[in-house]
Parts: sequence; C-alpha cells; structure tokens
Amino acid sequence: MVGLRCGTDANAAASQPAAIALPARRAAAMARTCAAPVSVGAGSTAQAAQLGASCGAVMGNCGEVQCGECTSPDTRGGSGIEHQCGCVCQLDHATPKCLAGLCSVAGCDPGWLDCDGVASTGCETDVNTSMSNCGECGSVCALANAVSACKSGACSIVSCQTGYADCDGDPSTGCEVNTKADPQHCGNCSTVCPSQGATPVCSGSVCGISNCPMGKADCDGISGNGCEVDTQTSPQHCGFCNNACSVPNGTGKCVAGACQVGSCAAGYGDCDGLAANGCESATSGSVQNCGSCGHACPAGSNAAASCTAGNCQLICNGGFGNCDAIVSNGCEVYLPYDAMNCGSCGATCQAAHGTAGCSNGHCAVTWCQSGWSDCDGR
Repeated sequence: MVGLRCGTDANAAASQPAAIALPARRAAAMARTCAAPVSVGAGSTAQAAQLGASCGAVMGNCGEVQCGECTSPDTRGGSGIEHQCGCVCQLDHATPKCLAGLCSVAGCDPGWLDCDGVASTGCETDVNTSMSNCGECGSVCALANAVSACKSGACSIVSCQTGYADCDGDPSTGCEVNTKADPQHCGNCSTVCPSQGATPVCSGSVCGISNCPMGKADCDGISGNGCEVDTQTSPQHCGFCNNACSVPNGTGKCVAGACQVGSCAAGYGDCDGLAANGCESATSGSVQNCGSCGHACPAGSNAAASCTAGNCQLICNGGFGNCDAIVSNGCEVYLPYDAMNCGSCGATCQAAHGTAGCSNGHCAVTWCQSGWSDCDGR
C-alpha cells in the first residue's frame, strides 16, 4: 500500500464546500506530461536520448527531477516517470517496457524466448540452438543413439553411435537401428540376412542362421540351455539377441518383439508415441505439453504462455499484471493507472483526507477534502 497525505490548510474557511477540485496545473503535473529535460547535472546540457548511465539531477519544465542511476538491466528514467529522464530499458534480445522504474519484457526478438520467466534476463534463450529449449521452451534435443544438435529450432542428427544407424531417415527417431544385431539391417541399413530355411540372425554385424523357432533365440551361446530367450518379451533381447530396449528419459519394455516406452522419468513424457526417441517432451517446461502430454498452456489476454515446474503460468506484456493469479483471464490489470495495483500488483494508493489515483505507475493525490490541501506534493 502506498500512502499519500494532504497537509493542513490553517487558513481554510469553515464555510468552504465539502470538496475542492485540484487546480489545472496540479492535475497536469499528476499526469506526468512534462517535456523532456534540457540539462543534466551541474550545468551540462544534453538531449534526453544522450543522457548516460548515471542520470543525476535533471532540470525539466516541471523543475528538478532526481533521476538516480540507470542500472542495467533495470535502466530507469525518473523512476519510471515518462518524459522526465533519458534513461531507457535495455533487455537482451527483447522489446522492453519501463513501468515504475522496472523493465519488463513486452516481446522477444525472432528466435529468442523468455524461458526462465525472469524479466531482468530479457529473452535469454536462443531456441534456434538451445539443446534444452529447441524450438520452444522445455523442448529437449536428445535423440536416441546419436550425437544431437539443435539447428534452426529443430533437433537433428550430427552422427550415430557406433553400431547404430538412421535407416528411416526421420531425425525424430534418432539412430533407431542396431546394425550389430538386427537381421533386417545387418551391418548397414540395406543388408537383410537370408533365412535359408532357418531363423536368420545377425551377430557382430555378420549374418548367420539359427535353429531356434521364431520368437526364441540362443543369445548366450550355450547349447545346454537351448533357445533360452523369448525375444517377444525380453527387454534385453527384444526381437533378436542383444537388442536392448533403452529409451531416452525413461524405461523401455518389449511387446511382440518390438521396443516400446514402459515409463517416463519425472518431468518427461512420451508425447509423440515414438519409442525410438523415448520420453522426448520435458513436461516440466514445455508450453505444448505442460505437466502432461497434450496439456497446452493458453497465452491469455495481454500475456504470453509459459510452463514452470509443470504448471501453466503467464509472462505478462509490459505494463500488465496478473493480479488475481488466475491464468484463464490473462494479465487483467493495466498497472500504470490502477489505483488498487499501482505499478505492481497489490500496491494500493491511499491519501489521508483525500482521494489518491495512479498515474504512470505512481500514486498521486487527485482530490482533497474541504479544509485540507496537498502542500508538500506527496
């Protein structure tokens, strides 16, 4: 709560009306419409745009204004008073908005996003190259059995791990084939092991045959225990020997000889249904899959959507605030002129013996009771 007071008018007549209106010049001053300053410091002159990082005292047509220092990233002008000081907001890769002396993000440059939700860092994330925020906040670039890279906001394969290959040409599935053990891609993507009246096998990237029936395999090479592995269900030998079901950010399982996602680690989800890339979505920070797959965060009025710790939140546009903490109605309050939320949520303007208003994020007396006046201008 911001308190303002009206000083006592000792000469006020008892017969004055119950309320008096502010003089026109006072009302104009409250509107903060002073012209740009023409001098700064001890007699040196400068245009508003030329004022440096330390503004000091500035003389404008409304008198001296103590601008204070412009400290990055909250480079402020007259504590946010428009047209008083030449300091401006400067936030990395962002379109800034100055409100009550603090910078906020009004918008991000192309290819950059505000993924940490902290205004002072601006739009800090390059989603064209970020491995943990590839294309959008919370989208992790980690492809199966591959060295991955985020290029132009898309996760791509740099190279495959030894013994693996990208045979389907789909970057999202990574290097999905085990060429050391897959009889359909033995040694490379194009080599299919012949059956020759028996069960084809691939071992060490070399084709062979097995006398085991389909769905069974001799994976330990011990003749005494026969075809000991059920390749239809074994997560270590799924479909064929040594084909382990290993999925990124989760645990795999084997169903009918094919690897599937069994479960995901906390904060991740298998949102595209592809076993090869596992639990690809970081549901703790993904705007499209926030908290769970398919749960997209709405942008809301006067705000951009964000996801933090699996919960939808809002990044308010400059000058707006989500003062009721309800995501569905967006950032519903315009802070520069809301007397109940002046400059920030919960900052209420009050004036003893009068009425207070909010102008450009600052409380000001707009009306005094009969017998009282605002003599100190505060």
